[in-house]
This record gives sequence, C-alpha cells and structure tokens, in this order.
Amino acid sequence: MKEEVIQRILTHCQTLTRHEVEKAIKDRKTSSGGLLTDAAATRLVAAEYGVEVKVRKSAPKIYIEKLVSGLNNVTITGRVLALGEIKQFSTANRQGQVARVTIADRTGRIKVILWNERAEATKMIQPGQIVRVIHGYVRRSKYGPMELNVGERGDLQVSPSDVVETDYPQIKNSEYFPSRIIDLKEGTNIHVLEGVIKTQPNLKEVTTKSGENVLVTSFELEDSTGKIWVSAWRKHAEKLAELNAGSKVVLKNTYVKRGFGSQLEINTRASTEIVLANKSARI
Repeated sequence: MKEEVIQRILTHCQTLTRHEVEKAIKDRKTSSGGLLTDAAATRLVAAEYGVEVKVRKSAPKIYIEKLVSGLNNVTITGRVLALGEIKQFSTANRQGQVARVTIADRTGRIKVILWNERAEATKMIQPGQIVRVIHGYVRRSKYGPMELNVGERGDLQVSPSDVVETDYPQIKNSEYFPSRIIDLKEGTNIHVLEGVIKTQPNLKEVTTKSGENVLVTSFELEDSTGKIWVSAWRKHAEKLAELNAGSKVVLKNTYVKRGFGSQLEINTRASTEIVLANKSARI
C-alpha cells in the first residue's frame, strides 16, 4: 500500500524525489506524536500533493458453514484435505479439464471445483497446505452437497501470507481426517466416517423420481458420538447387504441429505469407497 502510493505521488509530481516524499511521510508521523500509521501518513502526504487515494475496505471473513447455493464472488480460506487428479471432459457444448480439491476451516469442509486453466493450480499444492479461493461461486452438485466452483474469474492462492496457521484444523493423516456423526449436517460431504453397523442391512428395490428401478441397502451406523441411517445405492447395495450387524466399516466420499421422515441420512455416490475396518479390501 505505502509503496504503491509513493509511486503514484512521484508519477503525479515528477519534480519530487523519492527522498523528499519519504521525508514528508516521516515528518507527518513525527508531528502526530506517533499516532499516525505509515499508511495514514502516506495518504495525508498524497492528499497534499493532489493525489487521491481510495481506502480499500477488507471484505468480512466468510466461513464454510455460511456458504449457500447461489452465492457468487466468494473468497474463502481453508486447509487442503484431499486432492483429485486433473481430468479431461467433453460434452456436446464444450470440452476442457477439471480438478477437485477438498478444503476445511474450523466450521466445515467443502469440495472446490477448479475448471480449465484453474485446474493447473493443483500441481502446486499438497494436502495440509492452506489455500485461498478467490471469486468462486457456490452451486449444489447433482448429488446434493454444495460445491465451490472456480472458473475464469476466480483464482487460488497457495499459503497466503496473512493467514494464522492455528486458525485451521490440522489433518490427522496424509489425506483426510474423519468425520463424527454428531457433527453431520444436511449437505455435508463426508470424506471418511468409521462406524459399526447396528441393524441388519436391508436390501430392496425402489423406483426413483426419474422412473429408474435401483437397488438400495439401508442400515443404521453408530460411532462413539451417535447413530445415523445409511442408504447404499446401486453397486454398493448388494455388497453391503452381505454384511451383518456388528461389522465395522469405513465410508469414504459420501454425503448427508434428508431422507424418510425428514431425518438425516448418509447416502453413497458412484465414487464412494467402502472398506471393512482394519482390512485393506474394499467391498
């Protein structure tokens, strides 16, 4: 800020030297008895030379839990929990590339979708780093949870200099830190959740709103903080139906929505992974 204003003064008053401008700023601070900051003294000197300086108002800090679908021009900071690979896509209308990054602050987690050139930013970051998403827009994904998109107008800053490291949760391993049932809310993306199946999984066929007949297995899951119902769809349904009450499972990449009776429930998606606890085999 100070350097920028000094340059503007020198450009506006070409007979002045840098030494004279810096001395004027120092004299202003001295005459105020130390009450003026460098920035304030510089603005006053600029005004004396006829240079207008607009004070930039900092935007209020936004937390992930406050994001709602439809918000535009969103700037938010979080710690990187997980990174996806850059993938190419092609539709009838366009083609390009996309990458996904999951970030968290102390209020929640959200998946950041980086489109086209912005996807290249994933080559510069690692899980555990803090990043700032600039000029993003929030939309609800086709699976239900909200996502923060970064397109041509947006950007991603790695390790911003003004962040306080301890303001952001530490990840407990190289990829994720687990969720707890007690913390789950509608629209939450669950990266990892470990629990015990409390009721015998029930497999049935249902008809979706689009008229498609699909299999779904339902059961109640419990961890040390609470219980919640799980609906495992399509390819996951038959596999989970083979498990028994008492089985310990780890669910990866699921989400929370309102289910029967408006109760919260966990739902699987195509990319969900389900692993028996303490075993490497996926089911």
